[in-house]
Amino acid sequence: MSNSSHSAHPPPAGHQNGAPPPPNGQTPSVPTSQSTGGAGSDSALELMQRLTSQLDGMNKNLARHAQAFEAQRVLDEKYQQQVAAQTADLHAVDTRMTNLSQTYSFEIDQVKTALQDSFGDLRKTLNNNASNATKRHNALMLSLREAVPAMQPGIVASH
Repeated sequence: MSNSSHSAHPPPAGHQNGAPPPPNGQTPSVPTSQSTGGAGSDSALELMQRLTSQLDGMNKNLARHAQAFEAQRVLDEKYQQQVAAQTADLHAVDTRMTNLSQTYSFEIDQVKTALQDSFGDLRKTLNNNASNATKRHNALMLSLREAVPAMQPGIVASH
């Protein structure tokens, strides 16, 4: 078979040489050696029609991909806004928790200091009271010894 017989009866678009059509509805390009055979301008016209058909298929494909890309971009933007809103809430909660922690730490320190001071004061008071009680006891014992004559050994107290 010669090139002129190929161009006289071209196969249907997308089924060249018995091959299945490519995916996405695109038609394969035809090498120029097959299309420049005996028919001349008819082959060039067919080639231009096939190329135009291929370009149309590619444009439709690009349009579908562009629509899908735009839909995904819109969805991604929506998710970004939701994440940003949640992040802002989390930041506010974190700030509040930090402030509460600082407040509680301050309050705990205040209570701890007050308790330590109170127990320190109580210890001092108890020590002073014990010291004063001991001094009184010693003074009472001294006055009692002076008031009651000391018993000498060998002397028996009479009734």
